[in-house]
Amino acid sequence: MDKSRPCVEALKQGISDSFTMYFRAHAYHWNVEGSDFSEYHRFFKKIYEDVYGSIDEWAENIRKLNALAPQSVEEVGMPSLIKSVFIGSNPMEMSIALYEANEVVLASIDAAAKIANEINEQGIADFLASRDNMHKKWRWQLNAITGIGNKSEEEEMEGEMLPDSHVAYDVNRDMEYVYFGDQTEKEISSRIVRHNKKAPASLQASVESVRAVFRRGALTASAATDRNKSGLTRVDAFLRLLSSGRPANSLYKVDNDLLPSSHARSTYSEDALVASAAAASLTFSDLETIDRPEEYVLALTELSGMGYEIEPAIRASWLRAVTSGESPRERSLGLATNKYDSQDADLLPTI
Repeated sequence: MDKSRPCVEALKQGISDSFTMYFRAHAYHWNVEGSDFSEYHRFFKKIYEDVYGSIDEWAENIRKLNALAPQSVEEVGMPSLIKSVFIGSNPMEMSIALYEANEVVLASIDAAAKIANEINEQGIADFLASRDNMHKKWRWQLNAITGIGNKSEEEEMEGEMLPDSHVAYDVNRDMEYVYFGDQTEKEISSRIVRHNKKAPASLQASVESVRAVFRRGALTASAATDRNKSGLTRVDAFLRLLSSGRPANSLYKVDNDLLPSSHARSTYSEDALVASAAAASLTFSDLETIDRPEEYVLALTELSGMGYEIEPAIRASWLRAVTSGESPRERSLGLATNKYDSQDADLLPTI
């Protein structure tokens, strides 16, 4: 048996996983949306340019072993172990999916490196070591954004058993927060698209306000298994109110603060998206107990008193800190507390 054959196969697996990760990052660069668009647009570009730049070297190392590199899209892409997912345009979900893809690439690099060292192909081993170093950089930065790599095995097992949208943290109710599952995101997105196709510009539904409505509905559910249904039911009621001008149930007045200011029933004000009790109940000591970045971002959003609409700005401030080597917690806290006097004031709405 050709002793180099296992190394060739390992390199082919690596080029397939790397190419798939490259395309995922490039697609996210195209499709990311939100007020923090420019920050993530640039970040995803850094990733896809680096990973794409490695593809040629993967192929050259296959050729060094007198084997042919992949010659079709199917041949380069089909073996990949990266699971296909549909994300939409949410930058946090995109970052999580890229983290997961990066983990697959790191595993492929490790497997190929072991074989290259065993057969004394030091040039190939050196290339793989350099790629391992870069992908560990992406692991660090993506983990700093998402916190996904901080989960213990027990937490991951518990997460798999939870419903699509579950409650784990929110300052409004016993330190619980609503996580949005893939199916929930699709349901919310389809409702927003359907509404905005018919609504005038002044009555468009924003993702931030609809997500806030869903959170409120989920947190009032009587049981964990009812949270997704309760959240979507409340979203439907809110969108009906937004489009018709009046609620189907006259008692439904609790989300008027989330209506755009142009709406006849709107009680919107600068801090209307945040319940005053929620902002008051969150203290700086509470922040120290929050581990996961997305939870911390939401807590800062509510602490700021400026509403859920600035959540993307807090996330963008966090990302700037990650990519510049600063403390993301300190920088995003500075934005939430100093607001227009902070170094990231340009991320906030113009006043």
